[in-house]
Amino acid sequence: MQYTRLVRNLFPLVLLLAIADASASAVIQDLRLEYVDGELQAVITVDGETRPRAFASSELSLVVVDLPDTLLQREFQLPAAPAAGIIQAIRHALGDDGRLRLVFDLQEPARFRVTSVTVDDNFEVHTIYFMPEEGGSTARAERALVARNEPVNVADENFAEKNVSSEPQEELAGEIATQEWSRSVVSYPAVLQLAALAPDPAPTNPRAQEQSGAFVFGQQQRLTTEPTSHKQTKNGGWEAEIERALLETGALTADERPVDSNNHLQLIAGVSRAFDNGFELRLTGRIDGRYQEGAGYGDSSLKADYGESWVRYRADDWRLTAGAQKVVWGRADEISPTDRLSTPDLTRLMLDPRQARRRANPALRFEWFAQEWSLDLVWLPLFREAELPDTESLWHPVDKRRGRIVGLPEDGVLSALVRAGQFNYDAPEDGGGGIRFRRFGQNLDYAFTLQRSRNPMPYFQLDETTREYLLTGDDVPALTGPVIFNSVYPRSWVAGGDFSLAAGAWTFRFEGTWSSDLPVTRENLAYDTVDAWNWVMGAEVFPGDRNFRVTLQLAGNRLGDADDILDRESPLSFNGELEAPFSQNRWRGSLRFNLGLDRSDVYLNPQLIWTDWEPYEFYIGAHFFGGDEVTVGGFYDEQDMVVIGWRGRF
Repeated sequence: MQYTRLVRNLFPLVLLLAIADASASAVIQDLRLEYVDGELQAVITVDGETRPRAFASSELSLVVVDLPDTLLQREFQLPAAPAAGIIQAIRHALGDDGRLRLVFDLQEPARFRVTSVTVDDNFEVHTIYFMPEEGGSTARAERALVARNEPVNVADENFAEKNVSSEPQEELAGEIATQEWSRSVVSYPAVLQLAALAPDPAPTNPRAQEQSGAFVFGQQQRLTTEPTSHKQTKNGGWEAEIERALLETGALTADERPVDSNNHLQLIAGVSRAFDNGFELRLTGRIDGRYQEGAGYGDSSLKADYGESWVRYRADDWRLTAGAQKVVWGRADEISPTDRLSTPDLTRLMLDPRQARRRANPALRFEWFAQEWSLDLVWLPLFREAELPDTESLWHPVDKRRGRIVGLPEDGVLSALVRAGQFNYDAPEDGGGGIRFRRFGQNLDYAFTLQRSRNPMPYFQLDETTREYLLTGDDVPALTGPVIFNSVYPRSWVAGGDFSLAAGAWTFRFEGTWSSDLPVTRENLAYDTVDAWNWVMGAEVFPGDRNFRVTLQLAGNRLGDADDILDRESPLSFNGELEAPFSQNRWRGSLRFNLGLDRSDVYLNPQLIWTDWEPYEFYIGAHFFGGDEVTVGGFYDEQDMVVIGWRGRF
């Protein structure tokens, strides 16, 4: 199979690019996370000389710091992320050129800057300042937190006395190289080349000091919620933010295209405020517009909806949030089996990355943070199903023109029923809930989850009266009543877990779940439910050039009691993303893809993005679909499209 051959060729290529052969001239002695005046700082103390480079990526919400010719002490442990802060985790790996890469996984995009100080010609102190975007959910959290500024897991007990405060002092000898705030709101990669601190020194550390490159997770810092001074906006403490703005026009290219053009408008904006008594308030709204024309299928819509709108109380080691919010569990990209409590946004199908394909749903959430673990309890008092496109939209899962339902084969009887059918989209009101336990280990970060909730994706069930009539052998046109398809959302138990680890320059992730009551359609068109196993294994690597990012995933699921069903019994897919900036970071190229391995199923999304006007970006891209009729790519194979657009957040 051609796609299997592609996978076999792609993995060795990326693996060869990521082979590490480090030779270092500097050693990290200490890395601390501190809060100074409400601002989170990562303070890195290095024995030796290095010239750091930093860049950010919005699609994964991370900040990457590269330290050439640098190692960690053998006994050193990176600190774990502070509870309830913007940093989710800190990872590291050795590059093939002796470069140590530190990756700060963030809860959401943030601005950052870097300062470097040389002290007594022996030590360097590099400080990364993280500033969550105004109005972001963790921006308000950071302002309510201060740290006790205790060194974390310092290899040398006396070394704490040598550490230099992250605030420059007059008596410090050496040169201070300071970079202004990154203009990226970190929506786009932006490489910051810091001023040279010294000429490249000769290697001074023996190869015996080389590290394995495995990511290490240390103890978690304890934070308090004592009030701190922070900047207030002009309107009395309220902060305003445009979370996402989008203008896009697309031209369909297929000969048998249903329409000629497809255009989108999106605006998500909100206000927030943090109070000194531990309370926080967030109010968000959104507008989504769509206009398509051509071939008699023109249609337009403009809809308003609520976004994250909640009230939160934050204590020392726990917080309680009530209101509309996004609860996204799991750690895999694009496909996450444990992410069952969030509400998917399908209005633009898969045109956006996964981070932009979620809606807020009403929830009560309690989070408890301890030294090396956290507990997350969520109750959904109301059920909010996946947000579907309009019935006339290109991306609706039912195509009455062709008599097709996504995921089901093209069948003569079923197609006739779909063309003549009426579809009921009513959903039940009762919600569900779940619990997630996460542990921060020395060499492994893992979590377990148990959920009882409804499947947010609609499944269309043929009305039983119509089905029984068909069993008599009469023709479909002889039906006297309407053909009804009801959307169903069966309640399921979901049990599973996820973990991440690293080896060399690679970060590996895995998620797996068992689910009860997954809906299927039997060959006699009867509705039924079965158990299912879902799993995803993935890897992320920065091969070769320090800004080139590769994310790869293999995903599959297995349905039980599936001998006589129309649905796919055990689909297997390979997906991922390649992304790299170029031309002095004025441009960025990316490719998202999904390839079916058990059946022909193709989705390709190449993009060329101009980022010189940060925080805005202009882009040109394409969306290509293809494959067997029962696959997603095959269902949308007439919707190939070239797009031009603008997006930003400010």
